[in-house]
Amino acid sequence: MDTILCTYDQNQPDEAAASIDLAAKILQQGGLVAFPTETVYGLGGDALDPSASMRIYAAKGRPSDNPLIVHIADKADVWKLAEEVPETAVMLMEAFWPGPLTIILRKKPVVPDATTGGLSTVAIRMPSHPAAMEMIRRSGVYVAAPSANRSGRPSPTTAEHVREDLFGAIDMILDGGPVGIGIESTIVDLTGEVPMILRPGYITREMLSAIVGPVELDPSLEQLDAEVLGGAGAVTASTATTTDSAKTQESAGQTDDPADLSGSTGQTDDQTDISDSTGPTDGRAGIARANGQTDDRAGIARAIGQSGSAGSPGKNSDLPAEDTVMQHPKAPGMRYTHYAPHGTLSIITDREHPEQVTQAVTAEILRLTKEALAEERETAILTTGEHASAYDSLTEVPHFHKILLGDVDDGQTVAAHLYGALRTCDTLGCEVIYSESFRRDALGSAIMNRLVKAAGHRVISV
Repeated sequence: MDTILCTYDQNQPDEAAASIDLAAKILQQGGLVAFPTETVYGLGGDALDPSASMRIYAAKGRPSDNPLIVHIADKADVWKLAEEVPETAVMLMEAFWPGPLTIILRKKPVVPDATTGGLSTVAIRMPSHPAAMEMIRRSGVYVAAPSANRSGRPSPTTAEHVREDLFGAIDMILDGGPVGIGIESTIVDLTGEVPMILRPGYITREMLSAIVGPVELDPSLEQLDAEVLGGAGAVTASTATTTDSAKTQESAGQTDDPADLSGSTGQTDDQTDISDSTGPTDGRAGIARANGQTDDRAGIARAIGQSGSAGSPGKNSDLPAEDTVMQHPKAPGMRYTHYAPHGTLSIITDREHPEQVTQAVTAEILRLTKEALAEERETAILTTGEHASAYDSLTEVPHFHKILLGDVDDGQTVAAHLYGALRTCDTLGCEVIYSESFRRDALGSAIMNRLVKAAGHRVISV
């Protein structure tokens, strides 16, 4: 398939309009278009056309029981797609739409099972990116869209990321520049008595509670927090080695193509600062707030530390597995590994001070990195400007790469650069990656959710 590349630049209105017209025509004909949103790039198809949804699954290599989010351009469309719309939904739509919030409601029969993964519910979102809004309106269709990447890979925050994963597999890529938020939308289930967050994102629990009162967290999110806090499932520093990482990733359900581990790049590391190359927004895109997407419903319901039963972890029975509890994901990505780079990613955290990057954390990262470098393995450290100097002793060591995510107190910058950083690791051929942890306040909870999943739940406590 020949993939068409088009640009959406608000400073070039005629060209932008022509690109939107072409994208709309492709959607009307059942084709697939990758398009920018405020969160990540989405891969869109006609949400009411089962064959279009199946083409999305095929292009991504995505399991067909992993539901897709339906993107709309008019709040009134919610009543056309959902069987019932509770007052909480109306309140949240008024407060956060258009924006990075996805709501789950009971679906009407008009929404095909192919789009909802066979569920009786539908996930709906109204993105605020102008290209997305114009494309949906012009096409006249509701747009089902996960993130525009191969399933399991880091979500795309630029059109180039989409091209790397899906060129030749989809009809069109609409380039609107780098996205603004950089992580997928918050997903809230409104089918129960109390709203429940299934996936954290830019819209936080506190923001939701300010509008509708009490909001619950899916139990899998609490399990994820327990890992980062050094609870069950975490590996202790005294037993951690670089070879452990690959085993952990395998047991967590990640797969790596050995051909993608390109080995030595011959670089002696220049400190890589991606904060400029994948910046929060660019003038062309006019980014505002959101596009809910693929992947991960919020963490994964798993049995941490269980072993010996069907569905329990494979080779390492003391490590968590993705599929031990969840039988059918209610929102995108709840059951599957996501965001993963080709190399093995581990998160290092301080058991006593999990909210801080302590000297013990940087010392452990240095120890593990030196161990990997001694084996001549391409190795990267994900850090922030405040802590980057802790690794200066490795700057001239062959095979070492230091990648800056931004400032530790600026969650928006870190979120915008996270997926780009993971893809940079792939470009550098990194086989081993170590990351510091981040505070779980506000956007930090969403950042850690994505990091832990990218690491296959590989958390090392010191």
